[in-house]
Amino acid sequence: MTRTASLIRAWVPTAAVTVGAALLVALVAQVPEICPAIDPAPPSCAPDARESVALGWTLVLVATGAIAIAAIYLAPSQGRRRTMSIALTTVAVMSLIAIGATFLASGFVLL
Repeated sequence: MTRTASLIRAWVPTAAVTVGAALLVALVAQVPEICPAIDPAPPSCAPDARESVALGWTLVLVATGAIAIAAIYLAPSQGRRRTMSIALTTVAVMSLIAIGATFLASGFVLL
């Protein structure tokens, strides 16, 4: 009974980090930006420049989270804890990269 319950709960931390990171990427995409006053404006100053980067990285995060959860379930019971920690670390690193890439996607950032 305990083994089944722990297997059912194994996906929760990885899924929580994935969903939280996707929400942070969506929030970062909405941060106001300042583009240089030149004509023609650089392509990175397009109104949807950040949104397309955010969408792409959100898809990468969801795919990474799905692969991580599948790896947790496919791991043997002896190595499941190690697999969970590796999967969670991988999702966290990908989350940081996604947030940074979205934040730096266009213009200058107003804080």
